[in-house]
Amino acid sequence: MKSIGTKFLVAVGIFVILFSFFILYDAWSHSNDHLEKLLNNQTELALEFDLAIRNYVAEHIRPFAQQQVEKDVFIPEAMSTSFVARSIFEKVRKKFPDYIIKFSSDNPRNPSNQANSEELEIIKFFNKNSRTQKWCGEIAIDGKKYIARYSARRMTESCLQCHGQPEDAPESLLARYGNEAGFQRPLGEVIALDAIAIPIDKYKNEMAVHLARQSSFILLGLLLLFFAIYLVFRIFISERLSCISRHFIEAAAQINELSIKPIEYKGNDEIGLLALSFNTLTKKLKNFYDSMENRVAERTRDLETTNLELTREIQERIQTEERLRESEHKFRYMFDNMSSGVAVYETVDEGNSFIFVDFNKAGEISENIQREDVIGKSVVDCFPGVKEFGLFETLKRVWQTGQPEQFPLAFYKDNRVAGWRENYVYRLPSGQVVAIFDDVTEQKQAEIQLQESEKRYRSLIDNLPVGLYRNTPGLKGKFITANQAIAYMFGYNSAEEIIQVPVADLYADHDDRKKFSDKLVQEGKIVAEELHLRKKDGTYIWGAVTASVVRDETGNIKYFDGMIEDITERKEAEEALIQAKLEAETVREEVERINKQLENSMAEANLMAIEAQAANEAKSRFLANMSHEIRTPMNAIIGFSDILAQAEMTPEHKEYVNIIRDAGHNLLKLINDILDFSRIESGKLDIEVIEFDLKKFILGIMPLMEPEAQKKGLEFKVFTSEQLPDSIKTDPHRLRQCLINIINNAIKFTEAGHVYLKVDLDQCNETHFIRFDIEDTGIGIKPDKQKMIFESFSQEDGSTTRKYGGTGLGLAITKSLIDILGGAILLESQPDKGSIFSLLIPLNAEKVKPQPYDSEQNHTQENSISADRSQTNAVRFLVVEDNVSNQRLIKTILENIGIRVSIVNNGMEAIEKAKSEKYNLIIMDMQMPRMNGYDATRTLRNEGLSLPIIALTANALKGDDEKCLKAGCNEYISKPFDKNDLYKICEKYLPSLFSTPS
Repeated sequence: MKSIGTKFLVAVGIFVILFSFFILYDAWSHSNDHLEKLLNNQTELALEFDLAIRNYVAEHIRPFAQQQVEKDVFIPEAMSTSFVARSIFEKVRKKFPDYIIKFSSDNPRNPSNQANSEELEIIKFFNKNSRTQKWCGEIAIDGKKYIARYSARRMTESCLQCHGQPEDAPESLLARYGNEAGFQRPLGEVIALDAIAIPIDKYKNEMAVHLARQSSFILLGLLLLFFAIYLVFRIFISERLSCISRHFIEAAAQINELSIKPIEYKGNDEIGLLALSFNTLTKKLKNFYDSMENRVAERTRDLETTNLELTREIQERIQTEERLRESEHKFRYMFDNMSSGVAVYETVDEGNSFIFVDFNKAGEISENIQREDVIGKSVVDCFPGVKEFGLFETLKRVWQTGQPEQFPLAFYKDNRVAGWRENYVYRLPSGQVVAIFDDVTEQKQAEIQLQESEKRYRSLIDNLPVGLYRNTPGLKGKFITANQAIAYMFGYNSAEEIIQVPVADLYADHDDRKKFSDKLVQEGKIVAEELHLRKKDGTYIWGAVTASVVRDETGNIKYFDGMIEDITERKEAEEALIQAKLEAETVREEVERINKQLENSMAEANLMAIEAQAANEAKSRFLANMSHEIRTPMNAIIGFSDILAQAEMTPEHKEYVNIIRDAGHNLLKLINDILDFSRIESGKLDIEVIEFDLKKFILGIMPLMEPEAQKKGLEFKVFTSEQLPDSIKTDPHRLRQCLINIINNAIKFTEAGHVYLKVDLDQCNETHFIRFDIEDTGIGIKPDKQKMIFESFSQEDGSTTRKYGGTGLGLAITKSLIDILGGAILLESQPDKGSIFSLLIPLNAEKVKPQPYDSEQNHTQENSISADRSQTNAVRFLVVEDNVSNQRLIKTILENIGIRVSIVNNGMEAIEKAKSEKYNLIIMDMQMPRMNGYDATRTLRNEGLSLPIIALTANALKGDDEKCLKAGCNEYISKPFDKNDLYKICEKYLPSLFSTPS
């Protein structure tokens, strides 16, 4: 930082940085305040909307519903404000999953309304502050920050019927929710919260992106300003100082003479005065030098006469030498601290080579080389590209002629350095050659970028679809500039041609030109003024003209800048639109009549759609409830039949037991088929597409189907092609379900012969498929009945149903599943000869690392597990089950392996038992009176109980297992369960007591 330019630019840079930080901080502060206000308004709006829904239900819908039903009937869907509000906002949350919109209580009837820890604290806050109805602030939920707004719902007189004493509540309400949750609420107590919470991080991230973009624009503008300041400083100060500096160097180089040329200067500023002062000082120094010469001559003539004068002369000479040494020191200081690089050369070999004799610090930095690495070496050795660059010839020419030369700006490159250089070369009186050079690479690159930017700007202007122009003011105004679009708009070939045309000639009426000009001068700016204009060929167009006045520093008008858009087509369209409106008026009444009829039809259609949706939802709930109610007794039927099958009994009794067990499994399969059919009809069937091992999948089919075929004396085989890929991508469980359905049908309808499964690779319309052919030698299907068998609840004829049984759902479900998987099912059949069902499943060609698929994970393992009775006698299990049959079944299964069992009927009793006695494991039913298994498990976990809890429930729908695990259970088993599955769970959590035979 020794040069004036560097110090000045550093100071400017510091100011620019501080200014930037101030602007960015101000923008961030205002944006953050605005975001908080916006999110607070959003939460307030959503909460008010929730409360409005509740008030509407309470004031209008509930009174109406109460008039329609009996006194003790309570319909939550119409009478419960929380039920209606939650149902509406759950649909809203599907589109806004990050938002929290819910109704929470510390003792809800619906477990999904259970308040979390944060909400329980809010309820406590409202209870402590009875006059406070709403609360808003920032909270953290599951590690995320939210802006939340809560409204307290306090117990009032109108709430006593449903939340006071159980005996005052409607009987249907007690039947549905029990007499515990939601009751015994005193007046004024907060019974629930309406909550709205919006995540902050997403919006803050968007605000950060916006601030980053704004910072980039500010930084770019400040960099351009910094560059402009640099150019102005260089032009008005730096270059002039450099010129004076070079003159000083030349003056200092004149060792043996004092003929110093005056500095050429312009201007009367400080630099000009410095140059003038230097010239004046030079003249005085020349006069002094001449005077000294005369005095020396006089003293020399008197040398012989006086020794005193000789001594004085010697002293003066010594002083002069000291000044010369000081001058050389100053020169060296200036040489080493110049902003430009300086190299001094000594010529050798008659000018055919130049050797470095000096090299300053600026040159070391510019050329990335040390002074000691060049001194005494040839310029060609140090800079191999100097001859190709052209500077070597300039050095020779200056050395020969003595005339200084300005070497023009050029690009230098060798194997070490590359960049733009500007050189000034002159010869010293001593014969040495000096080259002063500047690295202007950054300036040159900036100049090139500026030129490219100007070209892009000019190209953008020339290719805009609207005309741009600049013209002089007045009625005789002329174009100064115009783009290509305006020329084409008026029928001229180029912008140069239209510039020669007076502006007034483009108006259809010259008076319009005067009116437009006067209005523009008066207002300063006109936007989209519609004018009637004339083209070169005399035809007329309509133009939307936008123009503004540009004035000089004194306020006089310099020129008009404007833009013209051709709106001829729009004007013609407006005229056509006016005509069309006149014509449309005649048919408006007819359209209104038709619209009224259409509205009536739409209202009827919407009513029918609502009724259909309600019927479909009722059917789904009915099937889910029936599945749960049937699975519970089926668990006891199948479980006890399995136990009896292992006991010693007569062959006849054993046959009866096997009949009961097979009937139970068939009934369970029927339930599963009906549920699948219901899910397919409602579009809610879950499909999970993964990539799995195809060969392992196929091999897993044989052990499932072979026992049934052997019972009927049929040959069952699987044939696979060598062309099969290692893996395919589809839903393996649904594909397996389809294959088992078809193979089971083939075995069921085949009395003798074989059933074959053939798997091969197929192709259709450039799409690859895996083809599964199930071939049988059964009864076959008549051609006119082949389509009917894929319909729901249909078989070929009534005699088939009577003889072979079945509901007719298997093939219908299979066809629907194949369609969902993107495949097809084909059938070839001849009566009394057999059938071939072909399943075509698309092969996904995407190369993904296969995921392992256990082909045996979905069928019952026959391996038994043994237990060490000497150890299990000390093991105690707590079984929580309200069904007596299932209590007896589970107890029998566990006691058979020596485990001691305690049984309770509900969750409340389970909590008391688990706290008062010691158990190794708990088996928990999830649907029970008084307290269900979910609440009981959560309570035990909250009180620190860590022993394993196994969920056992008849709810077998997707998501039920996750719900149990989320409540705190370690494992999930659905009813009816296989005893080996239960033994495996015991083995997992009590490994020292159980062993699996190898």
